[in-house]
Amino acid sequence: MQCTVQFARAMFSRTCTHSRWISGERKLPISVSTLNRAENRTCRMQSTSVSGSTDPTGSTNNIYVQVLPVILKPTHTDLSSKETDIAFTDGKILLCKWASGNFKDRYTGLIKQLSEREEVNIQNLTASEKYKVLLQIAESLLPSQLRRHVTELELVGLLNFDDPPACDEYIYKANLAISGSESIDTNHVIPFGEHSCFWYNWKEIPFQEMPADDPLWYPKVLWEEQKVKGTFTFGGWSEKTIKSYELHLVNQIE
Repeated sequence: MQCTVQFARAMFSRTCTHSRWISGERKLPISVSTLNRAENRTCRMQSTSVSGSTDPTGSTNNIYVQVLPVILKPTHTDLSSKETDIAFTDGKILLCKWASGNFKDRYTGLIKQLSEREEVNIQNLTASEKYKVLLQIAESLLPSQLRRHVTELELVGLLNFDDPPACDEYIYKANLAISGSESIDTNHVIPFGEHSCFWYNWKEIPFQEMPADDPLWYPKVLWEEQKVKGTFTFGGWSEKTIKSYELHLVNQIE
């Protein structure tokens, strides 16, 4: 079905050189002021699987893996309740601010570009084997001090960027649990190579300092806990706004 997706005018484009860098009812924690600054773009959303350029089988596109480490906060705490389903409408996310490269001074999740050898090797694997390798790569991107807190590392998105050189980006969400002495210090900066990572409340995600596609799919995979497949066209990697896109809700990606 057709729906209108809003996102901020102050968008930055994703750019790259040789390849791309990189339940319960929930209310989206996005401010009215952000929505007022938004402009309308139309996309097609559906709850069925999608075929095409985002299908990893046989793809020859460059491959990237991005991990979003998140700490979920329950909407309320009721120790007397025996309900096992807890709604989460807020949390924290770890974002990397890039010190150099194509994303200099901007924020993204934790991203790795597969090497040419890794891409060749992965193309020779079966679909199930590919996803096992991609999961291992996603695990390796997590800072060591966070790995023991991971309760789930889930593939939540597969995005295709079709401006040459075309690339596929696999999005993983890492749910982190905190309890007692095992709490996570969200006040300190976490290094990611030469770059620095900072914790942000979901309501304070700096979309105006992030790639232009991020405001479109972040709410889906974070606040709505959906899975997405999508295709984005910028009209060239030097362009600063999205020319066209399709974004689909799917039941599963693998």
